[in-house]
Amino acid sequence: MPQIEAGNASETYWGNIQLKPFGQGAGTRLLPGGYTSPERFVKTAYQKTHIPLPKNRIEAVMAVFHLMESVSIPKGVIITERNTYDYTQYAALMNTHTCEYFFRTYDNSQIATASLWDRYEYSVRPICLGKLNRPVVFEKVPNP
Repeated sequence: MPQIEAGNASETYWGNIQLKPFGQGAGTRLLPGGYTSPERFVKTAYQKTHIPLPKNRIEAVMAVFHLMESVSIPKGVIITERNTYDYTQYAALMNTHTCEYFFRTYDNSQIATASLWDRYEYSVRPICLGKLNRPVVFEKVPNP
């Protein structure tokens, strides 16, 4: 009989067909609203379509962080195959209109903000971040 566990569910067979778990959190798949990626995605999509429309940017930021709280993973709930914790280390969002980046970390739930634009001249001048120390390179990811 399947059990709920912090570790991952192991692969199993259905006849000759190998069934693999969805990923981290698969040991919680029997819980309502478990921690697999599909369960968390569906939960967030449902909640997003049912919250009231925010009246301003502050309400919007708060709403997004509350949505992300409902699917974050606390430390200790999911244990990886390497016997380490899989948990939500940070939550972040970006307002693409104002180029503001909002984030909070596992150890500090206060929302911090970083802006890429001069706060009073959103459409005029970005803040210079200086030269990149290394070039950005896009490479093809090999198939497993």
